[in-house]
Amino acid sequence: DPARWRPGCPAMPEALAIVLISATVAAVYVAAWVRARDPSARSRQAERDRLQHQETWLRERLRQAERENWDPRMVEKISRGAGGLQGKTIGVWGLTFKADTDDRRCSPAVDIVQRLVAAGATVRAYDPMVHDAGSDLAGVQIVSDMYSAVTGADALAVLTEWSEFRLADLRTVAQELGAGTVVDCRNLFEPGDVRAHHLHYEGIGSL
Repeated sequence: DPARWRPGCPAMPEALAIVLISATVAAVYVAAWVRARDPSARSRQAERDRLQHQETWLRERLRQAERENWDPRMVEKISRGAGGLQGKTIGVWGLTFKADTDDRRCSPAVDIVQRLVAAGATVRAYDPMVHDAGSDLAGVQIVSDMYSAVTGADALAVLTEWSEFRLADLRTVAQELGAGTVVDCRNLFEPGDVRAHHLHYEGIGSL
């Protein structure tokens, strides 16, 4: 603030403040100009950019490999829980790639429901942040609440760890699902709690 440039001193003249600010900006640009013409600085920056690009590529490849391995295993669990997929109805909870977002890009849940539809299943899905089926959810029925997703379904697949799913009324789930299977791909529930409502339970790592 030019009016308080040093305690106990008169206010800094506006012209002097402008000069000091201009000098500071010029110094920043000069430093950037020097770095740009310093071969060693350019080399270090290029190496940092290369490593950052390589790290981004490796992370994406790792995520892709995880999806390629994880998604078919989850589809197999769902198929086992429903007694097959052709002609079956699968209720799905969660479509976004994680809770508390509306982002479906690279979502394993989307890949899984696509595989279910391709295998001949009817998929009825609920996600708090998904209100209509886009091109990535072709053939998927989007419903407005979690219990509508399981009404008359042969199995329920929990694909995203939304907190409201943890708080689901399992008695209502049992009434809507009948004697179906809960395929808990996120291990949100205690197996004993689900089985206490006469539902079958399949979780990650469970037999």
